[in-house]
Amino acid sequence: MSETSYERAGAVAVVTMTAPPNLFTPALGAQLVAAVRRARDEGVRALVLQADGPVFCGGADVSLFKDRSEADARTMLTEAYAAIRALEDAPFPVLAAVQGQCLAAGLEPALACDLVVAAEGTLFSQVEARIGAATFLGGANRLVERCGPARAREIVFGANSFDAATFERWNVVNRVVPAAELR
Repeated sequence: MSETSYERAGAVAVVTMTAPPNLFTPALGAQLVAAVRRARDEGVRALVLQADGPVFCGGADVSLFKDRSEADARTMLTEAYAAIRALEDAPFPVLAAVQGQCLAAGLEPALACDLVVAAEGTLFSQVEARIGAATFLGGANRLVERCGPARAREIVFGANSFDAATFERWNVVNRVVPAAELR
């Protein structure tokens, strides 16, 4: 089952996560890599990453880690990181259009994008600390690049939720727009 759709709007590729709550899975990661490659091959000038439903990305599907060997978990994380790198290293600007909630591993693809535009009322959180973990895919480092080390520590260590306006003020989000105008 496809977890994304790919469309063209002129010279812009629009990739939509289509399986609410859009949990980050190996399938989603592979489809994001494929979408970036397709967009590159088609010579697009930009890519927009967006999501269907009330949640941009609800984080990793943690059920996939159950009963995994260390080697299997490492492979799964390596494959997930490939999706983050594909977004980050795309040869064109990548914009995340974020609505609803953007949680944990779901914040990672947004942070890998060049620009983040969020709908009013969007909530962001790096909740990994609640399970005794750190960000899995480089999110803490990307937060440092956007908002500085002190704020990044606050976001990662506290595992609290922050609204879009706060993340805009802290330079994690580039712009907040009315929800009706996000797309």
